[in-house]
Amino acid sequence: DTYEDIKMDIKIYIHDDCKLELTEYKTGTNYKISNLYEVMNNSKLILKKYYKLRAIKEFTVIDLNGINACVDYDLNTICKNFQKYDMNVNHNNKNTISNIKNSGLNIIDGTLTFNISSFVKADNCKIEENNLIVNKTLEKCIITPNIFVDNYKVESNICTNITNDENKLVNTFYKKTE
Repeated sequence: DTYEDIKMDIKIYIHDDCKLELTEYKTGTNYKISNLYEVMNNSKLILKKYYKLRAIKEFTVIDLNGINACVDYDLNTICKNFQKYDMNVNHNNKNTISNIKNSGLNIIDGTLTFNISSFVKADNCKIEENNLIVNKTLEKCIITPNIFVDNYKVESNICTNITNDENKLVNTFYKKTE
């Protein structure tokens, strides 16, 4: 493991009628990351992240700007020290879909935080969110889901769980990260 700081500023624009699949693997070091993803008409972003890090602060903005824009986001992390993930998903057009999954295993001296905010400004949007932290320490872990809605035509399903019960949930986490 290396312990130097790495700072990244990532911006990705997905044009109309496109599908982009990204897989990220990060290990070892201290990261500070800012992500901006813009998804346009009839386009889809599939993002899978697998992290085993000492420390990270990551801020992600996903702008679903186009009609029928969609994101599938799947984060899997092993936290040994300090990890904080802040995410804003902006449903800026009608018929947008966000499927957000955050899974973390907190070990050693870890503190793990997931802050997820969805902003809905258009009709017929769908929000699916599943957040899980398996905390094997006495340290504090936090999951904060938020939905801000400007209209009444929204379908949402949010599941949040912080547990130390390996028998029920850790097997699922390990299958996703291997």
